[in-house]
Amino acid sequence: MTFLAWMLLAVAALFAVLGSVNQQWLRQRFSSDRGRATTAPSGWYRFLFLLAAALAAYQGGKGLWSVDKTSWSTGELRDSVHSAASAMESEPRLRDAYDDYSSLIQQEVERAGEGMGPYVDIKVEAVDEHAYAVTATGAGSGLCMDVSATESDQGGMWVPGAGDQPPTRVPAYQLTVHVAEGEC
Repeated sequence: MTFLAWMLLAVAALFAVLGSVNQQWLRQRFSSDRGRATTAPSGWYRFLFLLAAALAAYQGGKGLWSVDKTSWSTGELRDSVHSAASAMESEPRLRDAYDDYSSLIQQEVERAGEGMGPYVDIKVEAVDEHAYAVTATGAGSGLCMDVSATESDQGGMWVPGAGDQPPTRVPAYQLTVHVAEGEC
């Protein structure tokens, strides 16, 4: 796709040159019968070349823009992961008994990287209990997030007990996240 976009931009440059050059001179220079008098082409040729140049430049630019939006760069992924780490540390969170932190990490990276790349291409894999590998399509290298949780005094919730049972406190956890370049 990138090759096609650059070819469209090259064609746009060629059409812009053809639309800007004197058509009479081109005809005399490259005609097989140089000695005979030729008539100058109408101004429509110049208009059509410039119109074709504008359309090809637009499509080439649109192609480069779409290529940028369909993959992640290493810098975009790094910025998104660091923003996600800050967001995860900002407030205490309840622990999901059925899931590790990979879905939370994915959600926060998607939120932090909105507009940078396609969120469907972010992959978060648990390497061990605390380490998570974050990769994305197009990014040269992945990042490693080390997540540790400590029980927080604030936050949490109380679950009412059944019958004569006392209520149970479900604690919130304060997350501490460290981000490192490369593999976990």
